[in-house]
Amino acid sequence: MRARRRPPATRTGRRPARRTPTRPGGGQGLATRANGSLLYRGLVSIPLDLRIKGWNHVGDPDIARGYVFDAYQGPDTATSKMFAVTTPAGERYEYVHRLNPTRARS
Repeated sequence: MRARRRPPATRTGRRPARRTPTRPGGGQGLATRANGSLLYRGLVSIPLDLRIKGWNHVGDPDIARGYVFDAYQGPDTATSKMFAVTTPAGERYEYVHRLNPTRARS
């Protein structure tokens, strides 16, 4: 078995930080549930029905009183954002918000 080689020191004499593995599909955000478990959101967590509707990006989730709030965006040409609220019982409600055409997308 070969020993792993450490990367060379940089000009400052410090070695580069170790990279942590990322989730498949790119990372986005985490929220903590009341029981302490983590809720992850990223590209692979967009439900197929929402992807088909054109929502291709989900922002950081938020959780309050068991309700999960997700913000979705479409392509750069999108004229709206969608906020999905999932109840503690698992029912999802979608609220579409029109974007002001003079405001930059964020």
